[in-house]
Amino acid sequence: SLKNKLIIEMYKPLLKNLVFFKNIDNSDFIVKVVTSLKPLLSIKNDIVIEEGDYIKEIIFVKRGIIALNICINLDEPEYSLKKYLGRNHFGKFDNSYKRLNSRKSIDENVLNNIFNKSEESLDHFYNDDNIEDIKIIEIRKNEHFGDALMFLNERCPLVAKVRTKTAECLILRKIEAIEIYSIYPNIWKRINKKSLSNMAQIYKKIKKVVIELSNRY
Repeated sequence: SLKNKLIIEMYKPLLKNLVFFKNIDNSDFIVKVVTSLKPLLSIKNDIVIEEGDYIKEIIFVKRGIIALNICINLDEPEYSLKKYLGRNHFGKFDNSYKRLNSRKSIDENVLNNIFNKSEESLDHFYNDDNIEDIKIIEIRKNEHFGDALMFLNERCPLVAKVRTKTAECLILRKIEAIEIYSIYPNIWKRINKKSLSNMAQIYKKIKKVVIELSNRY
């Protein structure tokens, strides 16, 4: 429609570069997403996502860098590292990822689980003054984070912290993501397939870093 064409033209610079929209040509889906995005401006060291949180929005980086870190309690490094090797951090994700990858289609349970998930966060066992951040990966301009964990209803194993002086982001809130998923499940599945693969690689990096740190301590 003419309305869609106008909106797509208005957001053309954004659509051209964001990885999320790569190889997506459904104008209705594109318009639905871009008109649901909300701006988020953060400054250096702002925490965008806490470790242990359920993901409440997908974060698109428009300008700046967000670092995804693990947090090590310097007073109890062995205990702090051990939690990352436990089943609570990796086992459930690994099983969910394999199960979803083996499906030919995504059933309605996925949507129901996303909607019904509790929003409570894990209680942190550490004092923030005694924490060392270990960078795992960076989310840079035109990249996004959060959709895979939201999709699987997994707690975030990382802290997302702004690394640059400022970070200009766009967020897609959970409620809008659920609505868009319900209308365009096949398109969303294509996007999530790549995101799930990327998240699996992030978990591998966490394991590698944790094992190296364990040997040090």
